[in-house]
Amino acid sequence: MVGILKNWVNDSLLTVEEIDSFYESQNSAPKHRQSTESFPAGRVFQSGFKLDLTAGEEG
Repeated sequence: MVGILKNWVNDSLLTVEEIDSFYESQNSAPKHRQSTESFPAGRVFQSGFKLDLTAGEEG
């Protein structure tokens, strides 16, 4: 999970809207291979969620 969050930060995806838009644009691009993994649809994020990987760190 931490790796996914770091990837989002590296891609400057800091809001739920930015993340959704990014994945929607990725899904509209042609796929080269079919994944055999399945993932549940949707995300449980509160509106206005902003990713901050440094939250709670001191110093």
